[in-house]
Amino acid sequence: MVGITTQPQSTFQVISSSGEAKGLRMMDDYVAIDETRQEQSDLDSELVFVGYGITAPEYGWDDYANVDVRARCSSCW
Repeated sequence: MVGITTQPQSTFQVISSSGEAKGLRMMDDYVAIDETRQEQSDLDSELVFVGYGITAPEYGWDDYANVDVRARCSSCW
């Protein structure tokens, strides 16, 4: 059994295709989980914004509607 706790000092950085880096604040700008159990992970992938990631058909709410969130490369997962 493995437990994962993200530390408040954790950082997340998005680098655009032009090389511009933007730092994001945990819980203020993003919520993400990395289950690799590594101290650092580097990914080269597209970033997809899906609002709060809510699917609630009873309220007519689906942040994933018309958004393709499938992995686009076999090495991403």
